[in-house]
Amino acid sequence: MFIFVNLIAALSASLRTDGGRLEIIMAVKVYLFGQLKELTGLSEFMVEGISDTDGLMKELAGKFPKMKDIPCLVAVDREIIHSNALLREGQELALLPPFSGG
Repeated sequence: MFIFVNLIAALSASLRTDGGRLEIIMAVKVYLFGQLKELTGLSEFMVEGISDTDGLMKELAGKFPKMKDIPCLVAVDREIIHSNALLREGQELALLPPFSGG
């Protein structure tokens, strides 16, 4: 029973109605590091309604215009990608700006 109640709660959090039409909204978790974390003031957040990594980057650049000036690698589920990737519900993304250290 407990699992069923949690499932209903999770589903209702990702459902929206639009004029009587039921729409499922996909959510992914995004982690920010280094300069990106400092720029946004966030280390992690959830984002909904983004279907691919290019869409995520456009959304973030709209919210944080200075992000366009910071090159970064994108990792999806701990694997660095080198081109646009489709996203699935529950995936974790990390934006990794250049870093140095010793």
